[in-house]
Amino acid sequence: MKKNAVSIVLALALMFGIQNSTHAAEKLTYDAALKMAYANNLTLERTKDSADKIDDTLTTGISGMFPEVDPQMASEYMAASIVNSKSTAYNDLINNQQLTKQSIDVQKEAIGLGLKNSFITIENLEKNATLLDKKIANMRNTLNVNIIKYKIGMISKMDFDKANLDYEELLSEKNENVLKLKMAYSDLENLLGTKNEKKISYIDLAYTPVSKLNLSLNSQIGQAVAEAPSIIAQNNQIYLLEQKIKYNLLDELQTSLPSQESKIDVKIKNTELRLSKNDVKTAVISTENRLQNMEAQIENLEVQKKNLEQSVKQLDAAVNLGLKTKMELDTVNLSLDEITQSLENLKETYQILLERYQKPYLLTLGGQA
Repeated sequence: MKKNAVSIVLALALMFGIQNSTHAAEKLTYDAALKMAYANNLTLERTKDSADKIDDTLTTGISGMFPEVDPQMASEYMAASIVNSKSTAYNDLINNQQLTKQSIDVQKEAIGLGLKNSFITIENLEKNATLLDKKIANMRNTLNVNIIKYKIGMISKMDFDKANLDYEELLSEKNENVLKLKMAYSDLENLLGTKNEKKISYIDLAYTPVSKLNLSLNSQIGQAVAEAPSIIAQNNQIYLLEQKIKYNLLDELQTSLPSQESKIDVKIKNTELRLSKNDVKTAVISTENRLQNMEAQIENLEVQKKNLEQSVKQLDAAVNLGLKTKMELDTVNLSLDEITQSLENLKETYQILLERYQKPYLLTLGGQA
């Protein structure tokens, strides 16, 4: 009887162990993360609520926004003013509807790029952790050999101490990487808007050099200026203010400013608009320069990788002939692993920046994208 009870307990423990192991092995995919981020983003939710309210107002009509006036009591001027006010209010709503819907699309794109950036940051740190473990193990072997070399006078005290210092630096680098990885997962949770205990599933971002794309700097600047949410909003503000000045609606509806001061306000807003356009232009030019510099770095790393691969082949042959040690081969292999990882991470970072460059209006969102 006792034997059966023990068997049942062991079976249950095994079953729960398998379930826990399966749960632990579950990975967070980019698509799943994107859905979570959309669902939990408060700014996006508020923007959607605003869009719904505008749609409702346009559906039910704007008459309720203005007091009913007895036609017999209303002067001709007042009647005309109410008509103009309703027309302006309707145009305001239409413009706001377009701006709000565009804002939703842009926010979603920015969230998506933010998540991609978070995923590749985590991927790079996790792969770096594996690489550091290899480097630390290799350095331990080196230190063990160095003890013998130092005792028989094959290396100096300075070389012996330097190797120990390099080992300590690797341990510090590993600890720092652990903290960075923890922070990266915390940043991911902030983007998701919820707690996450899953490891991520790595995303594949194929490298495409900007030099091979049919993109012109001037066309990218033009697209950015035309589609940047901040520029569109500023243009809209200027247009609405000009309309209200034109129909003399400012005193009745919006402000107590005299007409002359309101015209000055339009000039100020136009100046601000020009400055904003210049900022957008600068952001696009700066991004293209960064892409070109990164592309040159990628080409350089690919040459280094090719040379190291050749060195590994030669060393491998030398080890087989007994001319070189396995430790020397392992050290060069580690250098190859390191440069391969650097190249991969640089290409992924490049692709996210390229995606922003291809949608240049996202460049105006700063850290959001």
